[in-house]
Amino acid sequence: GKLYDYKNSIILNKLHPSFRELAKQFFAKVKTDLGIQLIATSGYRSFVEQANLHLTNPKNAKPGLSNHNYGFAFDANGLNPVTGKIILKKDSTTQDWINSGIIKIADSMGLLWGGVEFKGYHDPVHFYINPNGLKSSQLLALHNRGKVDSNGYVNIS
Repeated sequence: GKLYDYKNSIILNKLHPSFRELAKQFFAKVKTDLGIQLIATSGYRSFVEQANLHLTNPKNAKPGLSNHNYGFAFDANGLNPVTGKIILKKDSTTQDWINSGIIKIADSMGLLWGGVEFKGYHDPVHFYINPNGLKSSQLLALHNRGKVDSNGYVNIS
């Protein structure tokens, strides 16, 4: 619905400028192809927000070591727009996410998925990229060297 579209646009428009369009296309393709409305629950996250999450749950990445901290990750739940019920969320099984068809679309668009990428941490709501092959530790190094644009986004080129 319109409310979710509005909420999604706020979150997706704060992603790294080079990642926004891909994220929006992913949300649109999932809706068009599968009839599932993705609801963004998190996108860009400051180091402070990340530190608080890490304190709450030590399995969450430390500040600077999450792709959320650079706008290269988002978390999303899946909603059945007909029933209005959330059908995919963090505690849904890896298999439920795969069976939905969402992961196949993510793969086809070059998105990495937290349902399989993290050892010992089930995070199927997490979708991300390593821009130009850069992992979070490398993004942190760029950030610490001041390689950021006027809005604070890391320069990856």
